[in-house]
Amino acid sequence: MNCQWVQQNLSAYIDNELSIDQKKLVDNHLSLCNQCKSEFDRLFMAWDALSLWEDKRPPLHLKKTILRAVKKEKTFNLLRVLLPIAAVFVIAVSLVLFYRTSNYYDQRVIVKEQRRSQPQIPPIESVKVDDNEIIKNLQLIEEKEFLESVEVLKTIDYLPLIEETIRNESSMGYYEA
Repeated sequence: MNCQWVQQNLSAYIDNELSIDQKKLVDNHLSLCNQCKSEFDRLFMAWDALSLWEDKRPPLHLKKTILRAVKKEKTFNLLRVLLPIAAVFVIAVSLVLFYRTSNYYDQRVIVKEQRRSQPQIPPIESVKVDDNEIIKNLQLIEEKEFLESVEVLKTIDYLPLIEETIRNESSMGYYEA
């Protein structure tokens, strides 16, 4: 049993709130430890002095006055909480309404300006095209792409590689007649 535990539980010991085993341990410790015994005596004298005080009831009008003051305090605190919340709500609603109306106005102005700045496009007339003409145009496009591919192949410098291969093969005797 250590002194710290005993000193923390002296009040429970005086009020008989400890178990029988714990009470015996505290009794043994108090008989051996002078420091804890003096703390116990000091605490016991304080409790004993408190028991000498008489229990007096407050007058009835004092009780009513205190209850009225508490009730006023509660309603006043309720207003302290609700008033800022209501103010924030009103501000938020007014901001939303303000930006909604100003945004609507801005959108109308932008749409009008866009209509003014865009040139009027005439409606597209439908043109009938012959199927043979479409096929002829597709053939021209294919031929053009083929010719462009041939031109690209001409620009690639592949001839020296072929000539080297031919020389190497001829030196080995492949092309000799």
